[in-house]
Amino acid sequence: MTPILSTLVILDKVFLMHYDLKNLKETNLNSNLFNFLKMYYHESSNKALFAVFLQDLLSTVLFIGGSGIFSNILRGFYYRILINYSYPALIGRGFKIINIRNFKAGKNIWIKDGVSILAGGKISLGDNCVICERTSIWSHKEGVKIDSNVAIGIGSYISGTGGAIEIGDEVRIADHVRMYSFNHNFSDPTKPISGQGYSRKGIVIEDNVWIGSGAIILDGVSIKKNSVVAAGSVVTKDVPKSVVVAGVPAKIIKKIS
Repeated sequence: MTPILSTLVILDKVFLMHYDLKNLKETNLNSNLFNFLKMYYHESSNKALFAVFLQDLLSTVLFIGGSGIFSNILRGFYYRILINYSYPALIGRGFKIINIRNFKAGKNIWIKDGVSILAGGKISLGDNCVICERTSIWSHKEGVKIDSNVAIGIGSYISGTGGAIEIGDEVRIADHVRMYSFNHNFSDPTKPISGQGYSRKGIVIEDNVWIGSGAIILDGVSIKKNSVVAAGSVVTKDVPKSVVVAGVPAKIIKKIS
């Protein structure tokens, strides 16, 4: 696949998934591309889009600036030499990864600026996934598995440093979400908490789950499919399917019928 065709495909697939442009026809590549670019640059007319696109291109070429879309495309090809993922892909500025051999991804992935991945254990990322700016994903020997069509918002932290973390298809994780697959034991008041060990049960998030901004998912939690975690919630217990939970600790406030 040529670089030009790969670029068109990733703009058509990954960006449309991220911006939820469900009303566009996938077979019309040019229409999809123009509509994405209008959203990306916040322009409504083709004339204005052409002008800002040209400015972005010139800024990138002449001043090593611009929005970063062109350099992301180039990094996607460069990093393929080192990292196990399929074309096409976009890689942002400041991307950091430790233990490259433990990371594997599918196609149509978009890793934005400042993302860091510490693959102490296996980390797998499915097709059509977006990881937004300054998000960190850490794994231990149990690993982190993220299925396809998943979007992870800005500044989130997925800590698979205890048990395994499994995230299903079509999951939306908003900004500044925290997941911890380990927890301190603290049952004995005569001993320091630091000396009482940890629990490492892991976290499971099933298909079609939406986790709101600032939510915290603690070790041992399973969130069943089609459920919603409200912004700012702290989830300490399993969440059944097709419900909305909210609060600290999170409780069911609504059933989705």
